Amino acid sequence: MFLAGGMSRLGLNAREAGNISAANSYGAAAASFVYIFTFVFGATWLTVPWLYPAEIFPLEVRAKGNAFGVVGWSESNIGLVGNLLANISKVSVTDGLLCCVRSCSMRLERRHCKFTSLALPPVYGR
Repeated sequence: MFLAGGMSRLGLNAREAGNISAANSYGAAAASFVYIFTFVFGATWLTVPWLYPAEIFPLEVRAKGNAFGVVGWSESNIGLVGNLLANISKVSVTDGLLCCVRSCSMRLERRHCKFTSLALPPVYGR
C-alpha cells in the first residue's frame, strides 16, 4: 500500500508538471499495487479470522463461536475504517452508519454497544 501511495504521489507530481503519459503510467502502477496487495492479503492473513475461531472452539459450540468471531472481526473493521476515514476526511463515517440513533444524544460508545447487542440474538437465539 505504501507503493500505491508513492505511485499516486508521483502521478500527481507528473500531472502538475504537464507530463500526462507518465501520470497515466503511475496511475496504472498504483492501481496494480492495490490489486496485488488485496490479492496477497486475501490469500494469506484474511483467512485467519474466518478459520481460526472454528478451530479453537469445542465441537458443541463451534458454529456459534465461529459466528461470534466473524461478528467481532466485522465490528472491528467498521471501527477501524470508520476512525481512519474520520481522521482523513474529518467526517465521522461511524456516525453516518449509526444515524438512526443520532437524535438520542448517546455517545458513540453507547451506540456501538447498542448495535453490537443487536447482532447477538441472531447468533445465540437458537
